[in-house]
Amino acid sequence: MSDEKHLNLIKKTLPELKELLDRQTALIRNKKLLANLRDKGESAKQLLNKIEKEIQLRQDLEKVENSLSNLKITKDAILETNEKHVEYVCSKEKPIKDTRYRPHRTLIHKEIKSFEQKSTKKFNDTTSAYEPSLVYQPTQCISLLESLSIQKEQARKVTEEQTKRFLQGFQDYNESESDNENAQNTDTLED
Repeated sequence: MSDEKHLNLIKKTLPELKELLDRQTALIRNKKLLANLRDKGESAKQLLNKIEKEIQLRQDLEKVENSLSNLKITKDAILETNEKHVEYVCSKEKPIKDTRYRPHRTLIHKEIKSFEQKSTKKFNDTTSAYEPSLVYQPTQCISLLESLSIQKEQARKVTEEQTKRFLQGFQDYNESESDNENAQNTDTLED
């Protein structure tokens, strides 16, 4: 009985646990032996319960492993899950309030622009006092849904362009092969 306190059920295999369960059950059935023990077999009953729980846990884990091994994820399921996730993220999107300090973005930058347009002299000084002239349009904030639709459209255009290039290369290859065959045919005719 002193081994019961030090018995590690986690390290035991399932067959070892079942064997231990059989021995413990036989021990508990022996009423004469239990009557002679100090605790009247309470520790043996507790160990029996622990063993039964461990066996049940292992069997449950095996069932879960078997069900997971039979699980198949299709491409449609992945796309559907991704779409649901994207919709969820888009629903949580909040407008961005840009409160960072930018020295070239002052409250009067519109007035300076209108002054520049009216004046024939342009400001060439690009210090923090003046907004630098923009080469491109300023960054635009768009929603996630718009961003995703733009990405999908761009991906479609890229695949179309790749397909066109592939077909053009294939067509060029076929034309060069037919030119080579014609050249060989004319060479054999001349001989």
